[in-house]
Amino acid sequence: MEPFIHDGGVVYVNHDPLRSGDVGIFCVDGDMLCKQYYRDPLGMVYLFSLNRRRSDADVLFPPNSGRSLTCFGRVMLHSFPLPGQED
Repeated sequence: MEPFIHDGGVVYVNHDPLRSGDVGIFCVDGDMLCKQYYRDPLGMVYLFSLNRRRSDADVLFPPNSGRSLTCFGRVMLHSFPLPGQED
């Protein structure tokens, strides 16, 4: 999540509902991830890396994918644009 969250950094989370563009702490198939959340109108869930040089680490969840996704909380940060919407 560089340059906004550094490796080994500490983040604070709350339990507010996630909205598109929020950063959260997620457990994906047993792996803990800090990613930016987006859900499209068709139910596809995207977990984006803020560091777009690491777009290979993005995670996509089609509806009924059968994969495990749990959100542990919303990271308390300023809002960020969704990938591709930067100024």
